[in-house]
Amino acid sequence: FPSHDNEVEVQDIIGSGDSLLEGILTGRLEGKAPEENIRFACGMGSLGAMYRGATPVITTDNVNTFLRVCG
Repeated sequence: FPSHDNEVEVQDIIGSGDSLLEGILTGRLEGKAPEENIRFACGMGSLGAMYRGATPVITTDNVNTFLRVCG
C-alpha cells in the first residue's frame, strides 16, 4: 500500500523500526483497514526517529495528531 512520506528532523534512529512495528500491531488490534494501518505505523515510526533513545513514549493520540498536522 502506498503511503506518503513523513518528513521529520531525525534525532536517533534506534528504536524507530520497533516503533513502526508497534504501529502495525496497534493498528491490527484496533481493527484499522490495511491502508490506514500502514499510514498509522509509518507515523509512529517517524515519531520514533524524532526522539533520542530507544524507548520514546508515543501514544495513539501523539500519532493521530502528528498525522493530522503532517497531512
